[in-house]
Amino acid sequence: MLSACDQVRTRLGELISPEPPAQALQAVDRLIDEGKFQEAKDKAASRTQKADAPLRGQFAMSAARASAFKGDTEDALRYLALAFDSMPLNTDEVMSEPAFRSLQTNIRFLQLITQASAPAQSPAAPQAAKAPAAQATAPAPSPVLEVGAGSAQIRQDSKGTEVRAGDVVVRLPN
Repeated sequence: MLSACDQVRTRLGELISPEPPAQALQAVDRLIDEGKFQEAKDKAASRTQKADAPLRGQFAMSAARASAFKGDTEDALRYLALAFDSMPLNTDEVMSEPAFRSLQTNIRFLQLITQASAPAQSPAAPQAAKAPAAQATAPAPSPVLEVGAGSAQIRQDSKGTEVRAGDVVVRLPN
């Protein structure tokens, strides 16, 4: 009962005089370090509601980490996708993040990492595809994208995506 009262008092205090974003982010990371994953997730998630929220991507990443530590795969993937959409992230660092170890064999996690690693297609590329065949020269080699960390690896090329995790291989055609 006292804990619930403390939580209400803390929440009311935040509503009356909100913490600056950088300080709130430090508090979220401290809660994760203390193993208070649900509280950390709730606090971080509340800071991701608005598209223009300061440090939105960092709060989304913290919410993803807290969710992953909690074992909540759905929320971890949802907040990780939001983090990728909100800020540039190094996919190698995401793959090696201890919070995401349990997700390294999850196909949706690996697809998210692969999509984030893929180079953005330039607007001119679709127009080049519409060029008449007479003007076309030899086809350009298809780009190959490879991402790996630990025992998980992803290879994406023109034929599709191949995901390797330990001794399991999954091939997804385009």
